[in-house]
Amino acid sequence: MTTPTRFWLAVAATILAPGAALAAHGKAGLWEITSTTSGMSAQLPPEVQARMKAHGIQMPASNTFTVQHCMTAEEVAMDKPPPMGRGAQSCKVQNMKIAGQSVSADMVCNGERMQGTGHFAMTYDAPEHYAGKMSFNMNANGHPMAMTSTMEGRWIAASCGAVKH
Repeated sequence: MTTPTRFWLAVAATILAPGAALAAHGKAGLWEITSTTSGMSAQLPPEVQARMKAHGIQMPASNTFTVQHCMTAEEVAMDKPPPMGRGAQSCKVQNMKIAGQSVSADMVCNGERMQGTGHFAMTYDAPEHYAGKMSFNMNANGHPMAMTSTMEGRWIAASCGAVKH
């Protein structure tokens, strides 16, 4: 998998996780998160898109995909984003601001093969629902890329059962 793809998956997992950055907001249990992306997903090679599909991440032509996430009580209680994962070790969250039910922050990545900056913001309008937006500009292996993504999460049930990844 290419570095930009790993980065995108790591960022998506971090930003889309309902517990990210909002202490005691949201509810533990099964969440469904839908993201619509423009920019980078159109640049993913077909074999990468096929691997994503094999992992349950649907990316139809509209660049919208939906995943399920089992949010634990520990994630609900977090007051910072979870680690971004192995694809984005060189990325840091900076300038985080939490105001009421909203959070925003900047992302800065300075890796050997990928550098970039971005911004995200999300708001819980109820314990069972949130919406947000992320934008990111990067240079990956000498190729400039830009993407924007909107996301919406909704709580489905207290029991996670079989989570679809």
